[in-house]
Amino acid sequence: MTANRHPATDYGPTLAQAAAAWLFLGGCQRSGTSAMVHLLNVDERIVIGLERFKYVRTPFSTLRYAPPIFFNPVPQETNGLDLEMYEMLRERWVAGGVRYLGDKNPIYVRELANLAHDYSGCRLIMMLRDPIGVANSFHMRATNPRDHWPPRNDHRRAIALWNDALQRVQRYMKSGGNPLFIADYEALFAGDERQIESLYRFLDLDVPDSMRRRCAVMREEWPTRAARPLALPEAAAAEVEAARDRKLERWARDTIARQLES
Repeated sequence: MTANRHPATDYGPTLAQAAAAWLFLGGCQRSGTSAMVHLLNVDERIVIGLERFKYVRTPFSTLRYAPPIFFNPVPQETNGLDLEMYEMLRERWVAGGVRYLGDKNPIYVRELANLAHDYSGCRLIMMLRDPIGVANSFHMRATNPRDHWPPRNDHRRAIALWNDALQRVQRYMKSGGNPLFIADYEALFAGDERQIESLYRFLDLDVPDSMRRRCAVMREEWPTRAARPLALPEAAAAEVEAARDRKLERWARDTIARQLES
């Protein structure tokens, strides 16, 4: 394991001193969890890791988030070694004022109860992306010979995981667990300000100017992104459409609508 890149005095407050709330992001793979990390980290009051402990299989522990550990990712713990990002987040933490600290990993959708148990008072954001987009991403990676993505993780695997993620979110929310927000990928990254305002109400924060500026950029970019042709063959798309759990999707869309009204 590599040595820390900063002396201990450069890590600012301890977890107890900062008293930041916990925030975790998850959802079906290829549903926009990484994009959501970069979006949230626009806000100076938020610090979210990028699958910071991807390779760590020991039980969840708040000790992982001690600043000298969290801000120094190493290959034994993750392949998300974006040192510039973690340096920026470290400086943010040292400056004070961080309200939320946490991490993203798609597998958190399978760990909702454990996260709620081990991280007192945590808030959870789960991504919902249209399954055609999810399946298209799975297909592009599965058919790319230069990608490490397993070929078996194709469009069929995508819709199975998409349905499973929604089932887990619904079950958790019906259990009355910690607050959970379902983020609408397409609306959010199209720069819909109502979606951003809904998200910030969930976080009990005001929307900063930096986020409003990012939304304006996303609104400009979205038409080009949305117009990109699918790589997913028509027959595969038809399979996805036939397999999507429309009852669960209606429940999720209704939940998102209620979030907008709250």
